[in-house]
Amino acid sequence: MDRIEPFENVRSKNLLFLRNLGLTHNLSFQNRLSTYDSLLFDPDTVLDWNRGVSHRLPINTSFKMFKWITVTPSFNYRGYYNFYRQTRTLDENGKVVTGRESGSFYVFDYNMSTSANTTLYGTFNFKRSKSLVAMRHVMVPSVNFSFTPDFTEERWGYYDSLQVPTNNGEDSTWQRFNRFQSNPLGR
Repeated sequence: MDRIEPFENVRSKNLLFLRNLGLTHNLSFQNRLSTYDSLLFDPDTVLDWNRGVSHRLPINTSFKMFKWITVTPSFNYRGYYNFYRQTRTLDENGKVVTGRESGSFYVFDYNMSTSANTTLYGTFNFKRSKSLVAMRHVMVPSVNFSFTPDFTEERWGYYDSLQVPTNNGEDSTWQRFNRFQSNPLGR
């Protein structure tokens, strides 16, 4: 989708920062299969399709602060529709077995950022040179800040843990894994 700016006709002085507010939307679908040609039309092959849907919604604007500083805040949202998620269990020998749980799972992530910059110009005049009169220089100082939540935290549900025995079953360790890591479009 092309960028839209829903507030481009704002005239109020207090809301001028909304004039440049814009958003776009991007939708993607992928369906992958890696198999032999003899198995392509086998009914069990349908379960092997690696598929997913993702959409992105970036929103940003820019405005002037104190006449000289350009401030650019942005918010990026990404959502993923997944048709399965990974499971890990232990077999009777204590080996990790990776499987897939079919279903419809929606996961998302987002981040926010802002930057501020200005442009400083300077001129150095050469008084004694006949061929070089002046030299102009430009500096563009900037400050940036970004925030992305820690999506590995348990409350999001994107990661799971499995207690795996070590040292012939005497000890064990916890292994964390991303339940959606093998999905084609991320998360």
